[in-house]
Amino acid sequence: MIRDIRDLDCVKPVINGHHENWDGSGYPNGLWDHDIPLPARIMRVVDVYDALTTRRSYAPIWPRNKALDYIDDNRGKLFDPAIAQTFIEMMRI
Repeated sequence: MIRDIRDLDCVKPVINGHHENWDGSGYPNGLWDHDIPLPARIMRVVDVYDALTTRRSYAPIWPRNKALDYIDDNRGKLFDPAIAQTFIEMMRI
C-alpha cells in the first residue's frame, strides 16, 4: 500500500519487518536475528505489548505483568533478547 509513497521511505522497513521473529519464523520475508532492521525489532515488542494490553474486539485484555511475562518468555524466539529485556526493565520501573 505504501510502496510508491517516497515520503514514507524511512518507515517502510519498520512496517515491513515488525512481524518478523528473532528466530526466523515470522513473515513476510522470514528474516531473523540482526537481519531484521533495528526499528522493526523494537516495534515488534511494542506492537505485541500493545495488542495484549489494549481492548480488542477479538481478544481479552491481558494484565500488564502477564504481557511482560509473555515477552520475557519469548526473548530469543519472537523478540530480540536485548530489546525485550530493556523493554521489560523500562516497563517494570
